[in-house]
Amino acid sequence: MKPKCSAAWWLQALVAVASTASAQLAPDDALKSFQLAEDVKIELVAAEPLTASPCALAFDERGRLFVAE
Repeated sequence: MKPKCSAAWWLQALVAVASTASAQLAPDDALKSFQLAEDVKIELVAAEPLTASPCALAFDERGRLFVAE
């Protein structure tokens, strides 16, 4: 399964959400706070303590996600 958006788009989206959040949300609560089009799906793939300070992410040709800290 190939992602429909580029890794750069995802990183920009994550930064935008993080910079506009007034308080840190629990991962499940953060998922509920997104407003998505009906044909868009969002999944939690990494959260603290698995990843604490992500600075970049990328998908490979097999659809795997890699996160740099």
